[in-house]
Amino acid sequence: MSQPKPFTYVWQQEELTIHLAKLRENRDGDLKAEMEITTTRRHDQAGNQYQPIIYDAKFNLSSNRARLQFAKEMLPIYEADWEQIISEVCQRAKREFREGEPVVEISISEGVNPPKYLLKPLLLENRPMVLYGDSGIGKSNFALLLSLCVSLPWHDNYLGFEVNEHRIAVLYLDYETETDDIQWNVDRLIRGLDIIEAPILYRRCVFPLCDEIDEIKDIITENNIGLVIIDSLLMACSADLNTSEAARQFNKALRQLRAATLIIAHTSKQDEKAKTIYGSAFFKAIARSVWEMRQTQEVGEDTLDLALFNRKANLSRLHKPLGFHLTFTDNAISVRTTDIRAVEGLRQGLTTQAQILAILREGRMSTAQLAEEMGITPNAINVAASRLRKGGKVQKRGDDWELPSDKGEGG
Repeated sequence: MSQPKPFTYVWQQEELTIHLAKLRENRDGDLKAEMEITTTRRHDQAGNQYQPIIYDAKFNLSSNRARLQFAKEMLPIYEADWEQIISEVCQRAKREFREGEPVVEISISEGVNPPKYLLKPLLLENRPMVLYGDSGIGKSNFALLLSLCVSLPWHDNYLGFEVNEHRIAVLYLDYETETDDIQWNVDRLIRGLDIIEAPILYRRCVFPLCDEIDEIKDIITENNIGLVIIDSLLMACSADLNTSEAARQFNKALRQLRAATLIIAHTSKQDEKAKTIYGSAFFKAIARSVWEMRQTQEVGEDTLDLALFNRKANLSRLHKPLGFHLTFTDNAISVRTTDIRAVEGLRQGLTTQAQILAILREGRMSTAQLAEEMGITPNAINVAASRLRKGGKVQKRGDDWELPSDKGEGG
């Protein structure tokens, strides 16, 4: 099905313009729209003055009964062949609505460029990214941080991000908090990062994305939005997240935005060691990039460490994990990068090999000690460590594994 779009039809002789917007087809196949009819004619034959807008209401384009009733009601208001006009409008609109996107030829071309990043390595231009993690770990604040980076753009940032050459306008669709909360956190980030203010458009949302898609598309067009943040997936959907229907409706709306999207999602509690996006597996399938966020924080501390793990990358190789250390005060949020291999509670999200390397930085360990430290079987340790040994990244000395040294490999 094609993406809903406005349709405009002009009858010059009758001095009429019919504009259709917010076209939607229900499950019964009925196509409905908001129809506005305007005229440039000033007076009728009797000298009565016309209003510029002579009709403005919802209309069922698929109903013959609605057409006949419309023509009957409009004839006393404005003299025209309304039966012919409305019949032609309905036929043309239905045909054009169902035509879909135009067919293009895909072939070898020297002018084709690889996908472009808005913010490398996280956000791809015109592609959806999902950022998921447990509740209350700072996903919204991190999304705001990314917003500031792309909207400035912050070229000389010390967070390791590569930003677009030009400023990218950002729209934040908030289904969970309030305007004041977002404003407060943006203010604290600006002060903590010591950057200039960057404007972010904000919209407090109540209804599902698919129900307000036309209004949101208008905002995107009017403000040349390049990045849309949806906070959160759970509240932006119109159905149970565990159903494929929820993913279908959400993706149908998402594809109409024609902008990069950062979708904040929660985690499934089924597997604590391998958490996934809460809901249908199709939510991961529709994203081109998926990142998991994990956090560690001591009770009562004003600092926390965040780790981002790339769980899916359709258009590139998987990126290395990213680590950030955040410090909070009443007036500011400061951020710096950190090595998650050195942060207890975060390195568990690394691969087995990466965890072994991180632990061995603190000193040699036996297979049994590594297995106990990491909570996996000795056999899994031996398999991963042997692969590292072949690559020259670890060596074995007696019963212990250690990082390479100038003394050479023993045992």
